Amino acid sequence: INMLVRKGLADPSQMATMGWSYGASLALSVAARSKRISSVVAVAPVADWTSIFGARSYPALSSEYFSSELWEDRSPYDEASPISRINRIQSPVLFLHGGEDKRVPLEQSRLLFRMLKAHVI
Repeated sequence: INMLVRKGLADPSQMATMGWSYGASLALSVAARSKRISSVVAVAPVADWTSIFGARSYPALSSEYFSSELWEDRSPYDEASPISRINRIQSPVLFLHGGEDKRVPLEQSRLLFRMLKAHVI
């Protein structure tokens, strides 16, 4: 972010993030780490890598993203999960998620939405 602002490629007063699936998780993580983000668009985000382990395609996929198995060391899964930093997200978030998504269950967006709503109130 700092480099883009320094080079004049980004307006620091209008910073937003957007991503799809794992990219949406990254967009939320950026918003949690920077107060400069004014809004987030999260399309089918992975909210919690532990809870998504039970989804259809994720047991095999998890080993591609993480160096340890969930039952051996949960900490990398928690660190990569946006719900671990949900209390730090101050910017508005728009969630877009298909109800019949076969990769990332809709409940992942619902979980993030409910946690953000509970945090704001």
